[in-house]
Amino acid sequence: MDELLNGGIPRGNIILVAGTPGAGKTTMAAKFIYEGLRRGEPGVYLSFLESKADFLKFMKLLGMDFEPYLRNGTFRFIEGLQSTTFEAARENLIEFLDTVARIGAKRVVIDSITAITQMTTLRGARELVKNALVLGLRPYEVTGLIVAELPIGYEIVGYGLEEFIFDGVIILKSEFSNGILRRTLQVRKMRGTVIPEIELHYDIVAGDGIRVYAPVRIEDSGKSKEVRTVTPLEPVDRVFRGLRRGSQVLLIVDKYVPSLAVGVLAGLAFVYSSGGKLLIRSFSKSPDIVRHVIDLISNAFPTSKRASAEIIIECLNPTQEPLYRLAHRARDNELKLRPDYLVIDPVSHLLKLSGSLHEFYRDHINNILMRRKLGITTFYSYADAEVRDLELPVELYDVTVRIRRKWGKAKRCYDVEAYGILKPVPPGPLTFCIDPEWRLFVEEE
Repeated sequence: MDELLNGGIPRGNIILVAGTPGAGKTTMAAKFIYEGLRRGEPGVYLSFLESKADFLKFMKLLGMDFEPYLRNGTFRFIEGLQSTTFEAARENLIEFLDTVARIGAKRVVIDSITAITQMTTLRGARELVKNALVLGLRPYEVTGLIVAELPIGYEIVGYGLEEFIFDGVIILKSEFSNGILRRTLQVRKMRGTVIPEIELHYDIVAGDGIRVYAPVRIEDSGKSKEVRTVTPLEPVDRVFRGLRRGSQVLLIVDKYVPSLAVGVLAGLAFVYSSGGKLLIRSFSKSPDIVRHVIDLISNAFPTSKRASAEIIIECLNPTQEPLYRLAHRARDNELKLRPDYLVIDPVSHLLKLSGSLHEFYRDHINNILMRRKLGITTFYSYADAEVRDLELPVELYDVTVRIRRKWGKAKRCYDVEAYGILKPVPPGPLTFCIDPEWRLFVEEE
């Protein structure tokens, strides 16, 4: 968030954080206070929703231990849970402002104004929000988050003050899509800085509290180098001759072609030729199956070529978590491992499970851009029942290779055609044949 807001929330701003039930409003507010405490900024938290004991317990589970700051006096938690009348809420607010002044607080949270509105009329709530919660904090030059509930299905908070009184508005949403929980964040307004003009994904995670996923920043990675394949698989070299390091290659196969084998063959051809690290990520096969395919195809290569290669297998279940989290987890792993080559099989699974082409394209394009930037040559297998009905825009990739089973032959043969913005474009379709030992050869016309 700091990066996306060009340094963070401007000091002295009072921000409205509105969200649907379970969206993580309290977690975000607690994270805001906790980060201030870690930087030596005293904080005050007024809660009308939970007790001090529950707050401390739940936040500690997320990696935020407030107790040391309670003991040294830099953090104060005020319970308003028992307040059921407007007068009681007002007393809590007076205590809150007195505490802010007494400990010299730099960050504050009030959670939530929705609870206050249930104790009085809408007009009374507006006056209280304006006078006590916002204007009352201005003289202390603190930065504050004011939490509010956003009913499911509503796009506005509904207090009539957010555009005029609050310096910023952040909207959090939590909803199920295709049976998987998705969390999205929008910065509607933020005085004093530019705001991200896109909807962001985030998660509630132990250790971080709130983790916001930022888009990839693209910078010039310098002149790319050419990579070459091995002599024993000269047919593969015909297809990818002149390929640049960091190229993104789409392998489109019909339903009669084993997509995993095609991706593994391409990845092994490069890593056995030039050495380095190959990461094979499967969204449909187990590690045992991937390892078996690697062993079968490796037989076509000289033993001396295999010694210099490191092969890593990663198998993920795309039905267990939202696509945006899966994409960012994959990105984090690639930043950690820094493979030279990457095989992803099959990207068509992710497309079908995404539920939203817009969401899929956004995460997929971000990862493609990052891999180009890091120089990771990547092969994406796309298993398509009918190749002509491709849903994926091929312009995302540097090279597209279409592979179709060729019928009417005694041996197993495939028509292969490559095209794209890079040089490796054969004059026409090639027919590749495979013998029982996985040796590959071109059937000449």
